[in-house]
Amino acid sequence: MPSTIHKFSMTAEQSEFQIPADATVLHVGHQHGVTCLWIQLDLEAPAVTRRFRIYATGQLITEPNDKLTYLGSVQTPAGFVWHLL
Repeated sequence: MPSTIHKFSMTAEQSEFQIPADATVLHVGHQHGVTCLWIQLDLEAPAVTRRFRIYATGQLITEPNDKLTYLGSVQTPAGFVWHLL
């Protein structure tokens, strides 16, 4: 199955993308003032809605832990650290 890496921009604390259920987040980073995800996905797999949320260090996480998976952290040029779940 052919796959490719795509960049997705986070537009808010929570973003939704139409990507395959088994797509893999490879990296979370900060580019041109925007938090971005680089995701490897199968071009032929059916897409589903996947939700990603960013939390700041020290921010209260209200969702149950069993509903979340840590995917990475990113430090912004301003010194903030965001965590992708």
